[in-house]
Amino acid sequence: MADLDIERIPALEASVDAQCAKGTYELDDNLLLLKLYQFFPEKANPAVIARVLVKALMHLPETDFLLCMYLIPERIATEAPVLPIVEMSNRLETCQFQAFWEELAASRELVDVAPGFDDAIRDCAWSARSRVSGRRLRRRAPPCAGLGLRAPGIACPRGRSKRRGSGGEHPQKRARA
Repeated sequence: MADLDIERIPALEASVDAQCAKGTYELDDNLLLLKLYQFFPEKANPAVIARVLVKALMHLPETDFLLCMYLIPERIATEAPVLPIVEMSNRLETCQFQAFWEELAASRELVDVAPGFDDAIRDCAWSARSRVSGRRLRRRAPPCAGLGLRAPGIACPRGRSKRRGSGGEHPQKRARA
């Protein structure tokens, strides 16, 4: 039970800040901090909890985010700054990528603490899309390929569009018809 010492909270909170600054990730430390917050709810810091969730969200489709959520009291999970991150997670887990990017734009300051957040989410989206389609997607496909893998307002690379042919269907399928 030495792990569940209230004296460890400041060091674990500093660890979360260091993870955000350095781009590292220590799930065990983060889970221990959330567990300590359960035992000492008066010490719970919603801003630190939000940063823990942002770091866990970057590791989807792993179950880290769910593990963290099981340790967060409902009263904290349903208020800012934690609630917007929970809502973004729901969008990602249901493959509502366009809605995710829209919600992200409204809560950008919450995720800017974690370098590489956007890239991690794009990797998650590519992974989800390839599992659904049953094949591995080409990584060179434009971010505007209609998958919602980009933030709104970013233009498509030159010479590429959302559709493959004039009617949107695959050129070989058009030739067969």
